[in-house]
Amino acid sequence: MCKFRVLLLCFAVVVVHFSRVNCLYDEDKKILRDGLESIAHDCLHGCGIDETEIEN
Repeated sequence: MCKFRVLLLCFAVVVVHFSRVNCLYDEDKKILRDGLESIAHDCLHGCGIDETEIEN
């Protein structure tokens, strides 16, 4: 569970960083956010965590 929290924190830091960058267009930010979301989703499933556990 500790690895998951560290991974989640890393993704949060990256997302916040890209949302604050001014040299990217909104479309580029959305593409990056969607890509990171899909990677995070794959990592969660790799850790054995499903959607219901995330919502809880």
